[in-house]
Amino acid sequence: MADKTPLELVLAVTEGPGLRVELVNRSSSVQRYCHDTFWQSCDITVTDKSGHLMDCDDRRTRMMPDSPISQYAFGSLQPGERTELQDGQFNRSGSDGYDLTWGHCVFYKIPPGAYLAVGMMECQRDSWADKDRKWYTENGVWKGTLRSNEAKVKLP
Repeated sequence: MADKTPLELVLAVTEGPGLRVELVNRSSSVQRYCHDTFWQSCDITVTDKSGHLMDCDDRRTRMMPDSPISQYAFGSLQPGERTELQDGQFNRSGSDGYDLTWGHCVFYKIPPGAYLAVGMMECQRDSWADKDRKWYTENGVWKGTLRSNEAKVKLP
């Protein structure tokens, strides 16, 4: 966790193998946050042992949702509470390796081997729109940048 940051991203390797990221409130007070897989997501990077970054196909460049961010993207965490933000499984892609879908991003044909994954989240949003596109502001939403721990993934 970064200094003076009340929220922490925790990235874990799951069975399958897969990855899961949780948001944890490390402060002594309630923390408001925003998470939306399109508008304000937790992104990940995956690098091999030589530091080569695996390519991610960011589908946001080709699609635009029908609606802006909604009020359901906002939540609160009590002190010590955690919530899962995203998860994904590495799925075998024939003999070419593994695919990983992570929210709006897809990693294709990652070869078997050892990798490091890191989560990042830019928390900048504090407003949402209703179905009539009337905008509202949420008070007390935490803003800043979060970086998770490094998670070691082994793809057989």
